[in-house]
Amino acid sequence: MHPSISTHPYALEPEEGVPHVKVEFDEDVRTPPMDPAAFAVFIDRLAGHVEHLRDLHAQLVTAVAAHQSGEQ
Repeated sequence: MHPSISTHPYALEPEEGVPHVKVEFDEDVRTPPMDPAAFAVFIDRLAGHVEHLRDLHAQLVTAVAAHQSGEQ
């Protein structure tokens, strides 16, 4: 994941003419330009996913420990 701030004053898209953030996940996967409000919503959503991933990680640790101890 690679976020970056940029401004393209001569861009055809008006939202790219002002400072904005785009987040690149892969060569072909990136967010549209986000203003500060949209970026805050993005961060909040991402934080929610991180909490879910942390919960899932804890479940995985428990499952691996149970499996290694011979429990099913």
